[in-house]
Amino acid sequence: MHAFKAELRKIMSVRSTYVWLLATFAMSVLLVGFWIYGYKDVEHAGQNTDAMVKMMLNGIGISGVFMTFPLLLLVGHEYRYNTILYSLTSAKHRFSLFFSKLAVGLFLAVVWVALMAALSCGAFFVGQYFHHGATLPQVLPSLETILRSLAYVTGSIAFGFVIAAIVRSMIASIVIFLLMPSMVEQLLSLVLKDGARFLPFTALSNLLPSANTGNPATITNLITVTAYAVGFGIVAAVLFWRRDAN
Repeated sequence: MHAFKAELRKIMSVRSTYVWLLATFAMSVLLVGFWIYGYKDVEHAGQNTDAMVKMMLNGIGISGVFMTFPLLLLVGHEYRYNTILYSLTSAKHRFSLFFSKLAVGLFLAVVWVALMAALSCGAFFVGQYFHHGATLPQVLPSLETILRSLAYVTGSIAFGFVIAAIVRSMIASIVIFLLMPSMVEQLLSLVLKDGARFLPFTALSNLLPSANTGNPATITNLITVTAYAVGFGIVAAVLFWRRDAN
């Protein structure tokens, strides 16, 4: 618990953390919730009762990625300026330090994404009010949708943390985290065809229910994401335990 509190204070003392918190709010609440789905009414809430759920899923998809950056930048910053040395020398057990960092990133992301999802619902109805259109009573997200969204956010944080812990470079970690799903896996999908669903970020994106298809095969995606996260997480933990701070 002491290590968790220390890492929580550390991540909340970094200015970039607040930048990403505000960016998440701006994108998921103001842009997606209020403007696109509320005021612009792209899903025609007067005709569809699931417009709010679709809005939440799109917002969570953005928030999950954005909230990976505070932890990724914190780890990269510690290695870049060698401040990780103080943590490594003061910690009784390096594994506890390693998992405390991950736990803090997960805690911050889950709490903030849940808060943004709730606020985006309010922003959605405010946008609908200014749109001056008839809004049907909206359905609430199902338990499966909530759990899959939670798994998506957790997987995104775990992937970002593992990349940062293995690479130990801020710039390289950001590049890998951004290019893997948008470029590398897109190119690999041309070769692997149906097998592309077993790629890490493809399986992660399929964890989040799609606004149109629902993305079936949840168990397969969950097992794939878990296998990658645990496998590379073990590698990252062992390297963190064995290597020095340089």
